[in-house]
Amino acid sequence: MPDTPVTDWRSRNKEPKTTGLNFRLSKSQSALLQRAAAEEDISQQKVLERIIWPLLEDKYGTGAQ
Repeated sequence: MPDTPVTDWRSRNKEPKTTGLNFRLSKSQSALLQRAAAEEDISQQKVLERIIWPLLEDKYGTGAQ
């Protein structure tokens, strides 16, 4: 596995948060997210962060200005 750059999504995720976002889920999606969080022993927020940010950055870049 290549070395992870210092400025990867994890570093940017530690930046102060400026906005919130509602994420709509069906009952089955909510149950799946709850299960993933329980099995990983992390919050639902962290489950989504670990999936969404790497995918978005791979496809669109960092978004940093």
